[in-house]
Amino acid sequence: MLQTYCRIFVSLACLWLYCRSSFAQRADYAAGYRELHYTDSARRYQASATASSMLYYRPVQVDVWYPAIGPDHARLDYRHFLSLFERRANEYQTETRYDSIATEMLGQFTMTTGATPGALPTQSLLNAQPAAGKFPVIVYLCAYNGMSYENVALFEQLARAGYYVLSISSVGRYPGNMSTRYEDALEQARDAAFAVRHINTALADTSRIGIIGYSYGSLAAVLLTHQLQSVRCFLSLDGSEKHYYGRDRQEDLDFNDCRTKGNLTFRPGCTYAYLESDHKARDGKTDSVYTPMVTSRQYYSRLANAAHEDFSHISVLSIASSKMYPQVIKLAQNYADQLLKDKPQQFEQQLQRLTISKVALAQPENTVGAAVTLQLAGKITDQNHQPIAYASVGMLDADAGTISNADGGFLFILPDSLKHKTLRVSAIGYQSVLLPVSKLQTINTQKGSIVLLKDVQELPAVTVSASQPQYKTVGNTSRSKFFSVGFPFTDLGSEVGVILSLGKQKVLLQSFNCHISYNRMDSCTFRLNIYSVKNGLPDANLLTQNIIARIGSKPGSYTINLQPYHLLLNGDVCVALEWIDGMATAKNSALFFSGALLSSSYHRKTAQGRWTKLKGVGAAFHLKVQKL
Repeated sequence: MLQTYCRIFVSLACLWLYCRSSFAQRADYAAGYRELHYTDSARRYQASATASSMLYYRPVQVDVWYPAIGPDHARLDYRHFLSLFERRANEYQTETRYDSIATEMLGQFTMTTGATPGALPTQSLLNAQPAAGKFPVIVYLCAYNGMSYENVALFEQLARAGYYVLSISSVGRYPGNMSTRYEDALEQARDAAFAVRHINTALADTSRIGIIGYSYGSLAAVLLTHQLQSVRCFLSLDGSEKHYYGRDRQEDLDFNDCRTKGNLTFRPGCTYAYLESDHKARDGKTDSVYTPMVTSRQYYSRLANAAHEDFSHISVLSIASSKMYPQVIKLAQNYADQLLKDKPQQFEQQLQRLTISKVALAQPENTVGAAVTLQLAGKITDQNHQPIAYASVGMLDADAGTISNADGGFLFILPDSLKHKTLRVSAIGYQSVLLPVSKLQTINTQKGSIVLLKDVQELPAVTVSASQPQYKTVGNTSRSKFFSVGFPFTDLGSEVGVILSLGKQKVLLQSFNCHISYNRMDSCTFRLNIYSVKNGLPDANLLTQNIIARIGSKPGSYTINLQPYHLLLNGDVCVALEWIDGMATAKNSALFFSGALLSSSYHRKTAQGRWTKLKGVGAAFHLKVQKL
């Protein structure tokens, strides 16, 4: 359960940031918090468990925020959430114990921020006295492998505004890991329906129910709407029920299975609002889009400059500096006020100010299976007709590309919609070329090859002081087993990197170092790339030679000796590992690098693809350098 959770729960380390800033809008109450523990005896959980085991039947743990009265000194502090995270990681499965995760996270947190977690109270009051009254119910379904703490600030604000909030963790079939399979999403929906049906408090008005889903939790939330009869409204935060085909073949198949087995339409009378991040529609690898059928009133908004993580505080380095997240909280409350409390339509007014496009979803683009694809193949050679291995071939403005093999050959598929685009072909030590897709097709027809010319560059002279050499480490040296960055094994040429600051004075690079915490690859070959940084993203490759590292099937620390390459650099650079070859016989191949909290990673899916910054946890890459 925990392996995939660790990539999600970097949000815990960010809780203190929102506590010190003010997301609070109007607040009529304090935010009470409590845990509810259930067992659903209608569902088996661990198949091998005996009837006396706590895991024989499906455990359902629900986090509740509710309108309360209570003194400020009773607010929960950060350590409570760390211990709760660790406890649940152990309770949902029996294979692995994670008894040090809270301590390690606490250590990384204090090391990175210099703060004392005990002095970082949230706004949540544990078991506070409930306020008098009867309040509408909001059911929140967490993102893929997420737990309740991904949106604590949102839950607190809703409770303070007079809502009874149930937060349903993303827990799939045993051992709890969520997947993109329909059967796992259905388990989260059933957890939510079970929790609503077992509400045992006069606080909750179950005749007025609203649903909020974030990311993959929103797909499960659509399934939930058919299990509850009194749902008035649904708010999707960049939800996965709107599916972009063409990005991941397995996810496309799983989504088709969900469409076949589940019901992705909405009940009449349920108002639907979809808030989308401002990047998915521009992904050139998309060949078709599915959106659910809506039979009632609906809203759609693509929020200007919003990233996926802006809908929660996962991977947000500093929520206090985020312009969008407070707006998301306000949108959610205004939406609930309008639909569950019949208050003035402030939601629509706010939506109009933030939106890029606002359209109805009644006629979705359900063109699945109709897309035409192209198969692009070729060979890359030098002037002497010798093959160039590990050359990059990809689209300039779309995530479609690959890496040439040892014989210079390559093959990849791209949507027909990109046939008028331009490819870039590049290799370290050679001059890059731009090639229209149509030109490549002509070359293949004539059985020719793409020829790259040598790029001759004079290496700078290195002067080393005769005195005792001085070395320093730049980057993060974490060897965490719990906090990690997964490598995206989607297409050859995918990369993961971090930005490191080498300082104003030039330094001589001695070695690159990383630690692999989890490895299910039989073998894997990476290329080390070092890029300049422009506008906060990796830009031009600074290397003139390929630096290749082959990694076996075991986790552990790995070092690449950089002394033979005489690399003299300064300023900010992005150090990245690019997947150029490898294989796995394991069904679920994966590789994770140890991560560092409150930092960022930079990913791109394909060769020549676009870089994306992922906030909250960064790969623990570091360089050993010599001062000159």
